[in-house]
Amino acid sequence: MQRSWRNDKDKLTFISCQSTASGNLIGDPLQQTQDEEITSMIGDVNLFVLTNEEESGNVSLVGEFELMIGDKSNTRRGLGRAAILVFMAFVVKHEEEILEEYFSAPREMTMVHRFDYYRVKIGETNTKSIGLFESLGFEKTESFPNFFGEYELRHSHLTAEEVDRMMGERGIEGYAEVAYGMGDSEVRAANEPWREQEEDDNLENMPLQQVREVRNGDSLPDVEK
Repeated sequence: MQRSWRNDKDKLTFISCQSTASGNLIGDPLQQTQDEEITSMIGDVNLFVLTNEEESGNVSLVGEFELMIGDKSNTRRGLGRAAILVFMAFVVKHEEEILEEYFSAPREMTMVHRFDYYRVKIGETNTKSIGLFESLGFEKTESFPNFFGEYELRHSHLTAEEVDRMMGERGIEGYAEVAYGMGDSEVRAANEPWREQEEDDNLENMPLQQVREVRNGDSLPDVEK
């Protein structure tokens, strides 16, 4: 699954974390221990690149957002709003790059550089999430939920300037894109994807304790096939 998060060209997934690192300067690599990575996770935000055939017969290119905050103790603290706003800022900034990657795979649709609109689909009883996205300029397409009990909300003119304004109004100063600190083995895997596949195949044949040791940075022992 983690490999698909990196390689799938029709979705973008970010894990939302509360900051546990101290002393990092803007632009410095973010360094966290494995325990910090786990305990700081609060949810995730996703973008799915989709095509949608409209009632007019035209086909639209759609960016569908999805927001999840896992633990109820982290709700009603503004974390979801901050996460989705920062994610939106990243998406609109890198919109052309995201779509270039999407169209690098064979598609029936001719390449375009902008989404026709962004949308979310939210269950009719999730009034807090509906209110959140309405406060961010999304509007319901219908006054009643669809067959699956969901409202669809759309935003057709999401721009970097608008996202910056909304962040400023809510006291979010901005965001910085920083490199994530990786261990030597992870750097090697990033530079040698064929080796990562080979090692994953070996991990399937290893006892659980050995797998944990390898994931924690030890070298991969030879495994008899």
